[in-house]
Amino acid sequence: MLGTGERAGGHHGGLHHHVADLNERLRWEAAMQQVRIAYAESYLVKHLEAQAERWRHATGLGKYLSTVRLHVAKLPDGQAKDDAEAWTTWAEAHLQHLNRVNTPPRLPKIPKPQAEDSKPFLHGWSPYGPSY
Repeated sequence: MLGTGERAGGHHGGLHHHVADLNERLRWEAAMQQVRIAYAESYLVKHLEAQAERWRHATGLGKYLSTVRLHVAKLPDGQAKDDAEAWTTWAEAHLQHLNRVNTPPRLPKIPKPQAEDSKPFLHGWSPYGPSY
């Protein structure tokens, strides 16, 4: 049978373990909050870079189309010119669709990060909990 000192020591050891677990849980939750912030920032940067890349692509196509239009304007009247004008008309409409600079920008909706999305920001923590 355990003496009073042993029971108290056992009880305090359990309490100490519980406090340590709780502390670990709180540290993990704080880390996960930082993960969500870092993930959101990364998501927005990627979105911005993708927009800029689409803009560069559309700008390049616009320059190309300007050159093509100059060439088409010099063509003699006939089927070749008609075909080229039809092509440039379609290409201009396509370019308008690509060029999203013509519409007001909006902050994208940031999805909740999945476990895999979180990994680059975890710094040693598990996305599944503090004890994993």
